[in-house]
Amino acid sequence: MLFNTTLTKFFGPLCLVLTITIFLAACKGDVGPKGDTGATGVGTTGATGATGPTGASGVAGVSGTSSVTMVTYPTSFTLSKNNSTFYTLLLPRSITKAVVDKSVIIVYLQFSFTGPIVWQIPATIGFGIEDVFTYSVYSESSDQLVGIYISRTSGTSLTSVTLAKVLIIPAANTITVNGRQAAVNYSDFEAVKAYYGLK
Repeated sequence: MLFNTTLTKFFGPLCLVLTITIFLAACKGDVGPKGDTGATGVGTTGATGATGPTGASGVAGVSGTSSVTMVTYPTSFTLSKNNSTFYTLLLPRSITKAVVDKSVIIVYLQFSFTGPIVWQIPATIGFGIEDVFTYSVYSESSDQLVGIYISRTSGTSLTSVTLAKVLIIPAANTITVNGRQAAVNYSDFEAVKAYYGLK
């Protein structure tokens, strides 16, 4: 009898624990769906920061010369000894009458007799020759074609031209910003090239 009582006291609580465990396992359901994301919280924008101090003024840039155009005619040609005859140099079509009307036109010639010297005209060519050359600008209003007439006013010695150059300088580029004339001698072709950054 004592043995039965002892077993009852031992197995009774054990059976109760097992019964509860089995019951809880049987009642467990599936995992539910994920809940929706909560709404974004509403915050207040912070105040605008104070304006920083004004920066120092930058250094003034150098005036550009990209608008200055030099047209080169490398083909040799012959000038007539007749003062009433002229030679024509056509300008590119991008240089219109409107451009020429607002520009300074300078013409340079190189003669086979005087070697590498490039002369600005109108001028009297030296070395005891004393030939005088000049030029004029013309335009065809129908198609805006612009050209240069080159002619002589005296002398008959120089006829062979080995090189001709026409410089088109917008009027604003022939003076400095303070109203003074550009510091370059236009009769010195090498100085002109250096001043305007031409090649």
